[in-house]
Amino acid sequence: MDEKKQKRLINRSLKLLNGKNKQKIRSFLDLAKVLKISKNTLQNYGLNKHPEIVELIKQNRHAKVQRKKIKKQCKKVLKNSPQNEVKISNKNDLLRPYEEIKAKLFGYKAWKQKNYNKIHPSAKTVIDRQIALLEWVMNENKENKEGDENGIQNNTGM
Repeated sequence: MDEKKQKRLINRSLKLLNGKNKQKIRSFLDLAKVLKISKNTLQNYGLNKHPEIVELIKQNRHAKVQRKKIKKQCKKVLKNSPQNEVKISNKNDLLRPYEEIKAKLFGYKAWKQKNYNKIHPSAKTVIDRQIALLEWVMNENKENKEGDENGIQNNTGM
């Protein structure tokens, strides 16, 4: 066992445990990975028995437990606090106006005309589906309006 190497490893591990990333090193396996040595080498050089290293790793483990407790407390507070309730007063609030659908359709078609050759095939299918869906919605809307007008005329016209 080389004493210079042992001293160097002890100093390096103490620097790592006291540095910025000390929260990430919570076990001797983590320490071995950061030092880029095996677990057996770590044990052969006695790093797992060095009192300062052991104490710093215990502190890091304790810090992890404290963070978990804080997170759990936050979740409990969120569960008990009143949520913003979404209330749907009627079905008409969910429907989009005809002009908005028409504007979206126009935007998709314009974008398709300009950028269609540049995009990936899967993106092309998504754009085509969006356009088809919006056109279908527009056709359904027209059919419903025509059906309502015919229904009103039939009921009143006898």
